Amino acid sequence: MCVHHRWCCTCPYSPARGYLGELCLCVHHRWCCTCPYSPARGYLGELCVMLGLLVSRPLWGPPPHPEPCEGGPATEGPPVTSGCLQISSVIEAEAEVMCCRFSPDGSLVAMGLANGTIKIHELRGWTCVHVLRDADTLRHGDTRGHAETRRHAETPRHALRHGVPVTSLVFLPQTDTERDIRLVATYASGRVSLWAVSLRWACPLAREATHTLCAAASPSGAWVATGGGDGALRIYDVKTRSLALTCSPSASSHVMDGHSSRIFAVQWHPESENFFLSGGWDNTVQFWDRRMPHSVRSLYGPHVCGESLHFDSSGSQILSGSWRKRQALQVWDSGSGSLIRDIPPEADGERSSVYACRWLGDGLAVSGGCDPNACRVVHTQSSLMTTGSVSALPGGVYCIDVTSSSTSSSTHLIAVASSTSLYLLTHSQQAA
Repeated sequence: MCVHHRWCCTCPYSPARGYLGELCLCVHHRWCCTCPYSPARGYLGELCVMLGLLVSRPLWGPPPHPEPCEGGPATEGPPVTSGCLQISSVIEAEAEVMCCRFSPDGSLVAMGLANGTIKIHELRGWTCVHVLRDADTLRHGDTRGHAETRRHAETPRHALRHGVPVTSLVFLPQTDTERDIRLVATYASGRVSLWAVSLRWACPLAREATHTLCAAASPSGAWVATGGGDGALRIYDVKTRSLALTCSPSASSHVMDGHSSRIFAVQWHPESENFFLSGGWDNTVQFWDRRMPHSVRSLYGPHVCGESLHFDSSGSQILSGSWRKRQALQVWDSGSGSLIRDIPPEADGERSSVYACRWLGDGLAVSGGCDPNACRVVHTQSSLMTTGSVSALPGGVYCIDVTSSSTSSSTHLIAVASSTSLYLLTHSQQAA
């Protein structure tokens, strides 16, 4: 998808595809990497032909999947809240918010932008305390005429608009030897960086030869797993800053022990340094042991297109979100891989295609997506009822994170990214 145009004519998910005969490299079905209007442009070296600039009819057939949405039509007016969800604050950014993450202690929230910038805000006072920019990711966006400017402290304005998108953020736990706040960031260019936040200094962890789209860290922070466009997962040793293992399917045609398409979500088991899972476009969730090159088992079903896989606190259940209208939100048993239940849509029949979902305490989950642009909190056990929602958001909900409130254990803070805004929501379990 393009920023200023709805459809990329070379993307197989676009009704105007086929004019150039090449596939568009997309990030979460949104960014066209060959379009001059896209912050992720340039990787194929050709210009994208947009719908409306040539003809309004595809050259052949319907798209192979349901047409993706860029977040649906932009809505007029403020978002509408209902039930137990309330908007506490809104943080505005100069570019689309691609990912967000709370710090482990819940005092900070970080958001990664489509222009390659990472902004970190304190929850107390909502002030921006750190702005992290990497010259390497900024210059991938547009290098024309900025060679001299990059040698100075000021960041070029054009680079701020057209840097390489930040695709995921992961805070690492603080240790006795590492006092500074450490943040792992992945970029659409394949760069994986380890940031020392207070120093505003980035150490390259890897330069992957693919579009890196997601990352997760083990409970101790010793290991980081990344996934992306080539269907492989890479495990990094944070201490040595080296690649420990590449996980991919075997050559056997009789077993599916890896992914056959892009990976958009990776999630580490909350009580294990060795086990994690991943999901993506191939409609499978793969279970991995970081010591083995192929997955140990898999389950079939979820069509994952964002950060929509999440273990519960015990690691016994998995919440999955799928970019589709039916069976979009599901709960699975992590031990057997069997489906526990489907979460029904809203009572009024509204069905969002899910890009992001998270557990929210015992028996509650929060999910968000597009068409319509909304997020909701739902009971996942007995009633399966929606307890609160936010609708009429300015764009699709592409990322969600959750932390407990510092003032009450029964109140959660929810970060919801939509368009160029990060909404901080409060949800009280007592009210639910």
